[in-house]
Amino acid sequence: MVASASLGDFSTGSCADVDDKFELNGKVGPQSDKIRSGGVRQDFVILCMKPFAFSLIALTAVASAFAGEESTPAYEPDQFFRAQILPILQTRCYECHSREHEVEGELFLDSKVGWETGGENGPAVKPGDLKNSPLIQAIRHLDSDSAMPPKKKLPPIEIALLETWVLLGAPDPRIGPSRK
Repeated sequence: MVASASLGDFSTGSCADVDDKFELNGKVGPQSDKIRSGGVRQDFVILCMKPFAFSLIALTAVASAFAGEESTPAYEPDQFFRAQILPILQTRCYECHSREHEVEGELFLDSKVGWETGGENGPAVKPGDLKNSPLIQAIRHLDSDSAMPPKKKLPPIEIALLETWVLLGAPDPRIGPSRK
């Protein structure tokens, strides 16, 4: 007897219906090849448990919905901006792109209005759009003429955080005009 290792086969029958042959990803081999400690084939037990795990997850989701629990967002946009993005802007960009310093390219990054309005080339960030966000293109150093910061590329983690921020819609709780 040969058992197929698909979710459909194990969702309705007994997992104990296999005797001396086992098929996994199209390969048939003797049951002894799959034996682990205590004579239990771990890969087969995992496959048998998948339907139960999916059912448990679904029941937990339904139970919490009926219990009236409000779901908590996976991240708080304002907190993400303040903790991850603002420090990068302050340490890497404000020296040339804030009202407290001489601004280059007419781009202010010390306010939401500043990056939304943009500088000489229009808005610096297009929320949700990495390819068409000049800020992202500049920090990636793809073009030496527009590379920012001009002297040294940002560390990969900072680039990834800024890309994530843009993909999340560029949440920025700062309101009001740029600092003067």
